[in-house]
Amino acid sequence: MKKKLFSICFLVLLFSNVMGQAYKYLYHLDKDLLPVDKANALYIGKGLKDSAFFLVDCYDINTGKLSISVHFSDSLLSDFEGLYKDYYASGKLKQEGYYVNGNQQGDWSLWDSTGFRTVSVSFEKGKQISFTEYSYYKGKLNRKSIKDSAGNEKLSVLFDEKGNEVKEGKIYNRVDVQPVFPGKQTFQEYLIQNSDRNIPALRGAPIGRYLAIINFVVDANGNITDVNKESLNGYGMEEEAIRAIKNSLPWIPAMQNGNKVSYRMREILPFAVSR
Repeated sequence: MKKKLFSICFLVLLFSNVMGQAYKYLYHLDKDLLPVDKANALYIGKGLKDSAFFLVDCYDINTGKLSISVHFSDSLLSDFEGLYKDYYASGKLKQEGYYVNGNQQGDWSLWDSTGFRTVSVSFEKGKQISFTEYSYYKGKLNRKSIKDSAGNEKLSVLFDEKGNEVKEGKIYNRVDVQPVFPGKQTFQEYLIQNSDRNIPALRGAPIGRYLAIINFVVDANGNITDVNKESLNGYGMEEEAIRAIKNSLPWIPAMQNGNKVSYRMREILPFAVSR
């Protein structure tokens, strides 16, 4: 970001040691880190030569606490150049990244007030090209979502309770919270009411009681997929059970480590022939 050149009258030599650093310049700065008169300043900037760049530590004028640590191309504060950091009032890091030729460049990270990184933004010559959002569950990283510059999700990565990356398409058999059928009745009651109970008799099944056993997946969006029959009663019973299951409403998906996940279920639908 190009900064206006100001008269050298805004620069005052400072030879005292502050926080162990030999600051040599004092500035009064506004919210954009531009030099202003003392009455309008929000920050006191204390500067020194730092390697190839010029470091200015900016202290809140009211609290005296370090708020921003930023590098410039020179002592006139012409352009941001190099490492930039800003802090919460508690002293914890809030944001960190680099400037090149006055533009944000590379990966910039942001943290919340408790110290968890929440966002990482990738820049190319000041233009945002992608960003990653991080979420946590019980104090541990459980998901990161990578999005393009328009905010469209390109990739979502889940993590288990041990911090290991969950393989894409993983189907769980055990979860913290099982999926929930959204109806007012149980899922089996729903299936009984929404299936043709006469199918086996119409197809000539012998008198008796039968159990059609079906397994299926409730995916992370609550949709039913991968429906399979386990029993082999025949006479159309398994096919009718599968039809009713596929026609059911979307579910509330299962939850594991704070994430919505795919979960395999098993349902038993009874049939009876009594003629």
